[in-house]
Amino acid sequence: MILVGTSLATTHHHHPIVHRFARVLTVLSLRRSWYKSGQIDAPITALWPGSTLHYIEALAEVRMEDFNVEYAGNRFSYLGNGYSQTELDETCDWAYYIREEDDGEWLSRGKRRKDLTRSGTVKRTEAVNFTGAGKIEQGGESKL
Repeated sequence: MILVGTSLATTHHHHPIVHRFARVLTVLSLRRSWYKSGQIDAPITALWPGSTLHYIEALAEVRMEDFNVEYAGNRFSYLGNGYSQTELDETCDWAYYIREEDDGEWLSRGKRRKDLTRSGTVKRTEAVNFTGAGKIEQGGESKL
């Protein structure tokens, strides 16, 4: 591989999202800041447009369609000679993937997230409110 970089279309689509959330999540005062490249009146360039949990989940899997990749030689040369490193090790179990029951990876991102975050183990007394409009009771009514 010679070069990997985000595509121009990806950058053009991502920038407005970042700027829109940055307006909501940060103070856009006329002061110099590290997230505005040290300038007074500049676009915010150094913040993720969401929470830390949102960041972790969004970047957990690489979206290769968002990148331009240029290869040196044949892009499939990584396939090698058609044999696995496991097959070259005479001490390995070549059928390690055959099991009596399924103990493999999750079949969806949702199931993976629920398992990793122990979904269902925390009892909430009120709903989460990301609008800033006050408390939201379980019934959905906003109370200021």
